Amino acid sequence: MPTITPAVETEQRALRLELKADGTEGEFSATFSTLNVVDHHGDVTRPGAFADGAEVFVGAYMHDIWQLPVGKGVIASDDERAWIEGAFWLDTPNGEATYRTVKNAGGLMEWSYIFTVERASYGTHEQGGVKHEEVRFLEQVDVWSVDPVLRGAGIDTRTDGIKSRGGPFAAHALQLAAAAEGFLGRLETRLAMRASEGRELSAVDRERLEALDTGLVELRALIERALRAGARDDQVDIERELLRFQRSLAAGSGALAA
Repeated sequence: MPTITPAVETEQRALRLELKADGTEGEFSATFSTLNVVDHHGDVTRPGAFADGAEVFVGAYMHDIWQLPVGKGVIASDDERAWIEGAFWLDTPNGEATYRTVKNAGGLMEWSYIFTVERASYGTHEQGGVKHEEVRFLEQVDVWSVDPVLRGAGIDTRTDGIKSRGGPFAAHALQLAAAAEGFLGRLETRLAMRASEGRELSAVDRERLEALDTGLVELRALIERALRAGARDDQVDIERELLRFQRSLAAGSGALAA
């Protein structure tokens, strides 16, 4: 099919946010596009469609362009996904409020990005044994902002982790439980996708999952010991293991990003 350059049009795509477990408060990393899959709008975004290193705004909730931006970030991508490394502006009322809201919402909050199409083509795309006709291939896009929304059009989007450094122990445990639940859903989706394509997990994926499994076994043993004994001294060990497990969970999320 011939390549076309369509007229300027503003569009949106969905993503979910990962609040970083380390680094400065307000910083985040978020996957905003899964590449080479058909999204809910019938588009397939190609690797290379995003300009690595491009700086973009983090916009107000539900793409409210009449409100001030709440942060900014830098785009990066590989052959499977595109993501933003950014930070909320905690020294502004809107930035602080959005950060707190997204953090508290956890896996319920989806994100979307606003962009214009600079180059696209049309054709057939086969995925999981299904042939999709008249698919639009997004080959080059200009991203304006990434914004928190209720629902979007992206595939395999979820919360990968929530920052908890500096918070109380009980809050840390709850946040970690939410992150683990989100990662479980992501793993189930990835396994189903690989099965539909007749593929298995890569060696890197397996290595990360084995490390994660080891951390879970050790963490479970400590929790059981603490529950049996009820001793205060165990809390220090549990806090250390929670932090170590969270780092393992974050590493696993990166390896399994689709």
